[in-house]
Amino acid sequence: MTAHTRDAVETNEAGRRVLSEVADALEGLLRRLATQQQAAAAIGHLATVAEEIAGSAKLLGYGLGAGGGEALLGARLEDFAAALGRTIQAAAEDALAGKRVAQALLDHAATVEALAAEVDAIDVAEIRARLRPLSATIEEVPATQRASAARRAELDKLSERARALAVQAVEIAKSRPGSRREMVMELARSVAGLAKDIAQAATAFSEDAEAAAKAARDLLETARQGARGAPRNPAERPRAGPIMQKGGLLGVLNRGEAPKRREMEWKRTWS
Repeated sequence: MTAHTRDAVETNEAGRRVLSEVADALEGLLRRLATQQQAAAAIGHLATVAEEIAGSAKLLGYGLGAGGGEALLGARLEDFAAALGRTIQAAAEDALAGKRVAQALLDHAATVEALAAEVDAIDVAEIRARLRPLSATIEEVPATQRASAARRAELDKLSERARALAVQAVEIAKSRPGSRREMVMELARSVAGLAKDIAQAATAFSEDAEAAAKAARDLLETARQGARGAPRNPAERPRAGPIMQKGGLLGVLNRGEAPKRREMEWKRTWS
């Protein structure tokens, strides 16, 4: 092996290692986003719990509950409000604005795809220079792409509503028996409305995180392919992945606003 050939191989291997390092960083970001998706699932579970409580309250209003049902309803709502508060606080603490993260990653997609296809023909110094902005973006995401205070406040309002309904349930248990039916039925309607809004918030929270996760996964796949070495035959080189194709992530990001919802417009306002 000549010195020239040996240097070329070393340069190629170094370039592949750079792409592998970028892929590792993207995997770290994916783990962060997975935590956000798990938090969304936890919020969604509590929407189901709220629906169950609303159903119990409705049965109680129809006179089908056991004796002392109002007190038990109040206790359930108090426990639910506390659980919702803890879950939302944990979810909002490290929440990222997923669609903004996705767009920030999308800005680097063409660079990663080009380097992955030509990694064996590009000097490692150039590879490092061209990937440096993406590395900086990944490193800065937790600090620069946090969900806004307004979005976190919207989640907090759900907790406030749950606490208010718990107080209302306790007051019903203290009221005159003859006046409780209408109060319980109104409470049931309010809890059902809260359940719907929690479910919508959980869906929007999950979809927002998934937009960022999709961008990260697509970049990760391309970077890993480059780290393994670009195909020698140009016809076998990777084409633009889903991140760059019409109807893929780019289509999601360019999609128009969702129709207004009667209760809350979570999908429109989250990012």
